[in-house]
Amino acid sequence: MIELKPCPFCGCHDYGVHLQKLYYENDNYTKHKVMCEDCGAEVGEFATPERSIEAWNRRVSDVHSGQRTEKRD
Repeated sequence: MIELKPCPFCGCHDYGVHLQKLYYENDNYTKHKVMCEDCGAEVGEFATPERSIEAWNRRVSDVHSGQRTEKRD
């Protein structure tokens, strides 16, 4: 599993930043998102945990330096 970067807004790391698996029982599917418990920052919901972590770990400085590797859904 890819390691989560600290929160880009408050700097929280360790247990405050985590991956959540969301179950939509009525629609019979799951989604994943990463969120920060300290400040409430979160990324949108993605089909896989890897995509959610990639979105969380993406930083503006990465995009400007040409390090962006993931594709948008």
